[in-house]
Amino acid sequence: GSLGDISKSFLDLTDLEEINAYFSFNVSSALSLTCTALRAFGARPGRSRTVVNISSLCAREPFRSWALYCAGKAARDMLFRVLALEEPGVRVIFFSSPGPLDTDMQLLARTKTADPGMRQHFQRMQENGQLIQSSVSAQKLLRLLQEDSFPSGAHVDFYDI
Repeated sequence: GSLGDISKSFLDLTDLEEINAYFSFNVSSALSLTCTALRAFGARPGRSRTVVNISSLCAREPFRSWALYCAGKAARDMLFRVLALEEPGVRVIFFSSPGPLDTDMQLLARTKTADPGMRQHFQRMQENGQLIQSSVSAQKLLRLLQEDSFPSGAHVDFYDI
């Protein structure tokens, strides 16, 4: 996935080719890949199938200058909610917020976000040591999957594990 061009505010998003490319990469490809994988690994007795959607607070809350990212995350959430409803034999989990991860995405958020308040917020998180290593978040997700204690369609936040 990608953030898209967060240096642009909503009213700057006029290039239809750029917008379509963003949604193709971040939404359509996730749908196609998931469908292909579920068909390739069909239901088998004694085996379970689980789909993990790495979601975000941005799927539910608007962030200034992150229109594409927020809309993409919201769209993916709804796609996987439909999957959970249509395919009760497939467990779907939404890792709603893997935490504020110390990644290249965070670097972009701190340096490229068009909204100065948002940029400063992410800079303060980094300065205050509030960013989480990806391996810590991944370990929490793995533990959650191994415990197998969530209902299909559940939203689980990093801080709730």
